[in-house]
Amino acid sequence: MTTDEKHAKQKEQFKINVNNIIVLLLNQKTLFFNERSATNEAVNLIRDRFGISERQAQRYLYAARKEILKITEQQKQDAIKEAFSKGNLEILP
Repeated sequence: MTTDEKHAKQKEQFKINVNNIIVLLLNQKTLFFNERSATNEAVNLIRDRFGISERQAQRYLYAARKEILKITEQQKQDAIKEAFSKGNLEILP
């Protein structure tokens, strides 16, 4: 296996893990409504679930949050476009 092939495989596995973490985080609604640090709770959850180091769990969490933000931003833009197209929103002067 060449270095490029190895890097591509690692990159693909990283994306797969990030997607799995997104699903895990969204299913763990308590992470968003607890009084403790949601970041620490999420890092611990990821670390325990995937058997990885804290630093790697932080990297996965950062990537997962970026992806969630991209998805929600697109959904927000789509909802605004739909509201404008249906005439539900007005542009104020």
